[in-house]
Amino acid sequence: MIRFDFEYHRPETVRQAADVFRELSAAGKSPLYYGGGTEIVTSARLGQSEPGAVVDLKDIPELGVLEMDDGELTIGAARTLADLSEADPWPFLSAAAGRVADHTARCRITLGGNIAGQIQYREAALPLMLAHAHAVLAGPKGQREVPFQEIFDGTLQIGEDEFIAQLKVPRDELDLPFFSRKRTRLDWVDYPLVTVCAVRGEDGLQVAISGYCNAPFHSRALDRALAEDGPAADRVRRALRHVPSPVVSDVHGSAGYRELVLTTTLVDMLQELGR
Repeated sequence: MIRFDFEYHRPETVRQAADVFRELSAAGKSPLYYGGGTEIVTSARLGQSEPGAVVDLKDIPELGVLEMDDGELTIGAARTLADLSEADPWPFLSAAAGRVADHTARCRITLGGNIAGQIQYREAALPLMLAHAHAVLAGPKGQREVPFQEIFDGTLQIGEDEFIAQLKVPRDELDLPFFSRKRTRLDWVDYPLVTVCAVRGEDGLQVAISGYCNAPFHSRALDRALAEDGPAADRVRRALRHVPSPVVSDVHGSAGYRELVLTTTLVDMLQELGR
């Protein structure tokens, strides 16, 4: 049960969404953009957040598209993870998104919501971190298109009054060989000890990792170490020197256990994708 009152708005256009968000902010309502709502509802029920208003984006047509045109795949940010896995326009994304939470939750979690959410894993972002993807952002100043890697560095780096409307991925990257593996401690749908996503394309082998640190990361130095000569286990050991922040140690697994799990997963990845 949510124990406070709040305003609910469901605009039908990008312009309306940006305008109502600006008006609510000016009125001191502390609004939030609302996609699937799984995190917002849960945190509100637990008393961890208390927005004065939410702006639901699901009725905006641009945020619901899923189409191939002009050599690129366009994905509306309001498409749910379950929908994307079923439609399977990008197998790499389907593999990563298909292991987020359970099926019931994936029927509500949106791609944009998973990327922008507060839960640290953000696994649906991993394939986008490794692609030459672009994000279409919307806000009071209109829309702009930027490389995804410029606005996502483990967390989403955009204006508080902006939201992701669409993601665009080049057509020639949709069929590249990839690896996606989520390792949990107990249950298939548990939070990950580590999630490893990797792709081999024109930039060589690239790897993005979630669960190991307090935010997802992609390290080019780690990529280069994995591409060196030598046995896979030795390359992985050298690669782990380039992890950008401390290893997480929590109720799901200690730092040492996570390192063991990541090591074996990266060896599996090298064997599957080759040098």
